[in-house]
Amino acid sequence: MLNQLINKRSKKEKISWAFIFFLFPVFILAQDITKNFEEANVAYRNEDYSAAINLYEGLLTQGYTSSELHYNLGTSYLKIDSIALANLYLERALKLAPFDERIQSNLSLARSRVETDIYEVPQFVLKRIWDMWTNILSPNGWVVLQILLSIALLGFVYYWQFRTVKGRRNGIVIMIFGLLIVLIISLVSGAYAAHIQKAMDTGIVMSDEVLLSGPDPRSPMVQKLSSGVKVIVLDEIDNWLHVELLNKETGWIQEDIVIRI
Repeated sequence: MLNQLINKRSKKEKISWAFIFFLFPVFILAQDITKNFEEANVAYRNEDYSAAINLYEGLLTQGYTSSELHYNLGTSYLKIDSIALANLYLERALKLAPFDERIQSNLSLARSRVETDIYEVPQFVLKRIWDMWTNILSPNGWVVLQILLSIALLGFVYYWQFRTVKGRRNGIVIMIFGLLIVLIISLVSGAYAAHIQKAMDTGIVMSDEVLLSGPDPRSPMVQKLSSGVKVIVLDEIDNWLHVELLNKETGWIQEDIVIRI
């Protein structure tokens, strides 16, 4: 009996030490990342943007990412007039925090610094309103809302079926139909948001280049592109990308010129 207790205790101690052994490197890495991020922020606040950029880039290579990191990195590049990289990282920041006004403001400034005559084609008003509505939540956020609405709907159906007295059944029926309509709208909105997120493959042109009519350097030129221009990637063939500009014009560009957002 005593031997069994000793064996059990030794097994628990081994498991505990193994757990500590595997978690210790993670803890050290987290401490290192936090320290580097604080150092980068100090350099950023002191307007030492070159040092801040090196530290932020180092954090990215370590696998750390956040809207704040991309925002500070993009703003640092903007301060040293590296416009293409400023647009890239501010676009990434906006992707992580789409309603952050600081990001929106600096990204708008970075976009205005791109030397181009390509302007976005205005969207139809109803399409713009629908896009704003579906962007209220992320695709995962819509899924959570759908689950909560489904639970509430089932609860009201159960209450209507087994618990309500006759005089209150009409009010419960109205609530059930209301929840059902809201659930359907959330399902459609979530599906659209997921589709847009999956389909919207975008990138930033990193150096001055020409947009061609085909995936061949001998193809006729469609338009000159400046570094910092945002493109939507429609297709890929070998080392060529079929892209769409904000003015809806399409063409081909070499893949190594574009960095994906």
